[in-house]
Amino acid sequence: MNEKAKAVLSRMVRDALDSRRVRAYVAGQNLGVPSSFVNAVKNNEFDVNDGRLDTLVESLGIDPRNVDAARRPPPSAVPRQVEKAKPASNVVSFDAYKAKKWRQMSLFQED
Repeated sequence: MNEKAKAVLSRMVRDALDSRRVRAYVAGQNLGVPSSFVNAVKNNEFDVNDGRLDTLVESLGIDPRNVDAARRPPPSAVPRQVEKAKPASNVVSFDAYKAKKWRQMSLFQED
């Protein structure tokens, strides 16, 4: 769900109701939906997958593409394929490193 598109849709519904000077109760009565649903849409507290939303948007003359935009996930939420970390084959234990270094150093020491 795209929160920005949802907020824009909510603002469009609020502006459309205000421009027509229609209260949520009257809009709900005309559409056959509860006024609490209309208020929830106005206040951005609604589920974008609710079928009543399409009815409300169509009756107010709002472009249905705005509803589709609110239903799509935002671009940053699209999961990306993460590369798995490759096991490091050149990791050597510190003790093995010291032992090897000691053998190398002891070859050059004089008796």
